[in-house]
Amino acid sequence: MEQNLSYLSAQVGVEIAKSEIKVQRSGHLPTIGIQASKRDIDTDSFRSDSGSEFTPADNENINEGVGVQLNLPLYSGGQVTSRVRQAVARHRASKEKLERVARETTRIARDSYLGVISGIATVKALQQSVKSSATALQATEAGYEVGTRTTVDVLDARRRLYSSQKNLAISKYDYLKNILQLKQAAGTLTQSDLEQINNWLK
Repeated sequence: MEQNLSYLSAQVGVEIAKSEIKVQRSGHLPTIGIQASKRDIDTDSFRSDSGSEFTPADNENINEGVGVQLNLPLYSGGQVTSRVRQAVARHRASKEKLERVARETTRIARDSYLGVISGIATVKALQQSVKSSATALQATEAGYEVGTRTTVDVLDARRRLYSSQKNLAISKYDYLKNILQLKQAAGTLTQSDLEQINNWLK
């Protein structure tokens, strides 16, 4: 089952829904940001303690700083909680879908397996029936040639042969269909399987 495409798809859906819960819950969490700043200060003149003013050639000061900013999301109308609740519901629904797919895949695999087993016996029995009907038709036609059998007998023998051939064809079809369903349920169906079965049907 682990290779079944429907099952794998449902598993991916569960993982995506689970990740969405984490994303929505992160809306409650504070975020931290780092801020860096740099400022150039040019000083052309200043006064001394005595009150006299003098002017240096150029005096440049550089102020640098790094700050940490904490952002705490406000509780706004329960929006975050609502989104989390919706994500949880989607996760629950995806898990239920996965369980349904698993049950259905198991049922198909079981029924197809039983169909393959019974189909083998049915096909063998009908193959023998076709041989017997063909032999009976030949005997009836031979009897008709010598006058011991009637036209009705010949037609009836042909009808039984055609009926056996039709039932054999239907049984072969059902047998091949069960093989395909079993392989599909197991996730092992390949293009070569389809080509091989197509050749059998020719």
